[in-house]
Amino acid sequence: MTLIMRYLFISISFLILISCKKIINQDTDTSIYISDDIIINDRVKIRDTIFNYNTYEKFIIELVNSNRFIFVPLNEFEQTYSSEKIVIAMRHDIDYNIASAVRFARREYKIDVRATYYFLNTADYYSSTKSFSVIRNPSVLTYMKKLQNEYNHEIGWHNDLVTLQVVYNIDVKKYLTGELAWLRMNGIKIDGTVYHGSEYCYTYNYLNSYLWEGAGLNTNFPNYDSVLVDGIYKRINKFKLSDFEFKYEAGLLNCNYFFADVFFFDNKRWNMGMFDWNSLKPGDRVIVLTHPALWD
Repeated sequence: MTLIMRYLFISISFLILISCKKIINQDTDTSIYISDDIIINDRVKIRDTIFNYNTYEKFIIELVNSNRFIFVPLNEFEQTYSSEKIVIAMRHDIDYNIASAVRFARREYKIDVRATYYFLNTADYYSSTKSFSVIRNPSVLTYMKKLQNEYNHEIGWHNDLVTLQVVYNIDVKKYLTGELAWLRMNGIKIDGTVYHGSEYCYTYNYLNSYLWEGAGLNTNFPNYDSVLVDGIYKRINKFKLSDFEFKYEAGLLNCNYFFADVFFFDNKRWNMGMFDWNSLKPGDRVIVLTHPALWD
């Protein structure tokens, strides 16, 4: 074999390998590719006739096909108005199951719907938390890039920072500054945040939104300035959203309608079938909150 033929053989073999890798790395009807080491099985069993991926996808398709809605992520919600259509934002809080969020994200992407996914800083998929320290799981970046860069969704910060302050004694200003710098340095655009309803919130009667100046007191959670933990009062340090280049707190956005799959009516968890979507009028502004893990 001559030198030229050997070079051509090596070049062609390399191109074939690259092409094969691209094919392997593409999503299929049953598998979602995250990385060489992480492939999510999308061949799921339907365990609940209401809260399942197929029901959610059907609901979104019906709204899209009605041609009555403008879908926007939360970082565009305040700036988007229409006198002819309904502005709607799909908000997804990823409390603990990252795979279920990816399954949601892919279904929205297939029908060209952009949504917002809030990654929880105290979830196992993001970090492990111990007193005075938080150990980051670097693989979370791979999931974020999949949702943002391939599926065109917004990535947001699901705030459990008061919990880090009062329960784990962590300097949250230093922690959050470092985490956002790491994410943004790696190409993740973080415009917004939304507070997480940690189990500790109900134990110690605070909200994670109390981290922000002017967030306002919820009378069901009266510990706005300090929290008594193990016999010691822990002060809740206050910050401005702008201190971390956040543009919004999703829980403070104004809308005409807010629905959430954690609300209960007559002892039944809210679902999309409980509302007449045809009753919405042009100009209405709607936020729908789901927790993908509850649909798995």
